[in-house]
Amino acid sequence: MKSLWTEGAPKMIAGAVAMIAGCYQPAPPQGLPCTSELRCPAGQRCVLDAADGPRCNGLSVEEEPPHPTNDGPAAAVDVSAGGTFAIELAGATDDTGSSCAPGRPDVFYRFALTKAETIYLDTFDSPFDTAVTLRAGACPAAGEERACVEDSCGRAQSQGAWNLAAGEYCIVVDGPAASPDPGADSAGKLSVVRGKYTGDPLPAATSGSVRGDTCTDDNSNSAGCGCEPAEDHHYFFTVCPGVMTATRFETCGTMATWDTVLQLRSAAGDGLACDDDTCDGTSSAISRTVMGPALFWAIIDGCTECGEYTMKYTLTPRP
Repeated sequence: MKSLWTEGAPKMIAGAVAMIAGCYQPAPPQGLPCTSELRCPAGQRCVLDAADGPRCNGLSVEEEPPHPTNDGPAAAVDVSAGGTFAIELAGATDDTGSSCAPGRPDVFYRFALTKAETIYLDTFDSPFDTAVTLRAGACPAAGEERACVEDSCGRAQSQGAWNLAAGEYCIVVDGPAASPDPGADSAGKLSVVRGKYTGDPLPAATSGSVRGDTCTDDNSNSAGCGCEPAEDHHYFFTVCPGVMTATRFETCGTMATWDTVLQLRSAAGDGLACDDDTCDGTSSAISRTVMGPALFWAIIDGCTECGEYTMKYTLTPRP
């Protein structure tokens, strides 16, 4: 009787054993809870709206959407130089809580200031709902929340400006409650503007007055239409996208007893309006229509001197 063993049989059997072993290679079970960072084993994704809480389901690796490169705080994009930066939320997870946008997928950006400065942020060039959270410190540390803004200017996007001390900061951009599908509707933009100066926000959205004493300030502005040099104080305000806003600032009458100079500048430092002595030979007034989205500066300066002042302002949006 012929032997069942042939020259090729051991190789065939060894191959079959390897195939069988491969068939029984363990795989992560489906339906388990997502991790605290809302992550799942490779080949699965976190379903946020599962009936019993976030659960991992069995999408294949090919079907699983890729995570954005800055999905986690450790991979935050450096935006210290200012500019426009991509927001990609497809496949993003919720890594940190925000007071105005809890439980929403987020991506991370970071910047560092070597001295105090005002920083402006907006996400208006994004086709989806956003919220922007500003935190002190490096992103992985998840430091103190300094601000959280959403639904700015009656839109689903965000806008804000803050006077910040030197140090590191983390920007968290949250998207809608569910990550958008990959494609054009998942790509947005974050605008980061370095304000160049420090200053105070105008306290009301449309009109009011501010008081101070420029003798307590330094001389960081060269007005161009005044005598100089003199100490100056900066105020900042933001304008909504596509909105023509008529601005007026004045120290006329008895609002200052010394020779004031007023100037309006863009965030880039461009002089938009400047006046010395329009009202009564010493007081000033400027008017200029501006358009957003943008950050602007109203600066009270002096003609070689400083002093106490009251500055009135009006910001009037036009259709």
